[in-house]
Amino acid sequence: MEVKIQKLENVINEVGKDVKEKDDKINKLQAQIRMKTDTNELTQLQDKLNATEKRLGTSLAENQRLQAKLDKGAELYKEEIEHLKTQLVKHDMERMKQSKSFDTHNELQLKEELRKWKERALKWKERSSREITRDTVPRSPRKTVPYSLKDQTPSPSKEPVSQEIAVQNISQPLPLTCPTNLFDNSSLNLQTDIQPAGVEPREQLKHWFGTSEKDKAPDCITQ
Repeated sequence: MEVKIQKLENVINEVGKDVKEKDDKINKLQAQIRMKTDTNELTQLQDKLNATEKRLGTSLAENQRLQAKLDKGAELYKEEIEHLKTQLVKHDMERMKQSKSFDTHNELQLKEELRKWKERALKWKERSSREITRDTVPRSPRKTVPYSLKDQTPSPSKEPVSQEIAVQNISQPLPLTCPTNLFDNSSLNLQTDIQPAGVEPREQLKHWFGTSEKDKAPDCITQ
């Protein structure tokens, strides 16, 4: 009986060893599986990282290419922009020059028109002043008549007769009926437009020859 127990114990020990070995083998297999899994994951992660780096490199290269293209295009546009700015400045300067020339031309025209109008106004003022002076200056018989007598050159035969008749008329009272040839003033060349208003020929004769009120004949009209 003891031998059987001993055999059973030996079998149990052997089975225990087998189980232990199997457990160790299982643990090793599990460790290997985990390692493989981790390796696969790491490989996958590495592949993903590589792919990401590759995409990043591609993106960087594309970015650099676009930047170079942008710089090149900007340089071209920069030259065109500078050219347009230069043309704009020239256009502004030309427009200002034309505007200044136009303003100068208008100013000269306005000055010329102003000068003409001033000359016209001055001439009109002088003409009006002369007309007003001619209309307002009084004309004295003392100055007008001797001037007419001086310009008139009477014949020697008529002048003594006229003076003699005038002296006789002064010394004697005039009759009521005036003779027809009392005083011939046709040689005096008197004009009616030079006589002052309100002065009669009889009053002029009285002023010239100094006749008094009692010596003059009433209603006597000189020829």
